[in-house]
Amino acid sequence: MSYCGMNKEIGECLLEAKTLINGERMKNYGEPGKNIQGISELWTTYLGAKIYPRDVCNMMILVKVSRDACVPKHDNQVDICGYSSIADSCFPDRK
Repeated sequence: MSYCGMNKEIGECLLEAKTLINGERMKNYGEPGKNIQGISELWTTYLGAKIYPRDVCNMMILVKVSRDACVPKHDNQVDICGYSSIADSCFPDRK
């Protein structure tokens, strides 16, 4: 086991993100790939520039980074892991 001195095993955040993505968040928002694809289409229309689904994941990560810079929260880190996982699993290419 790998600990960082905080009585927390390194990687717990990743497992929490996985559980949320495949459980509560999927129940609330549907399949992650379809949800992110829909967001990319809305943002593309709104901005008048092509926004790829992987870009949506990366920009949502930046939102969480910005929030965490103001108020560090565990939830921000979990969501960063989640968006990264969705990008890697659902959108391995930019297109």
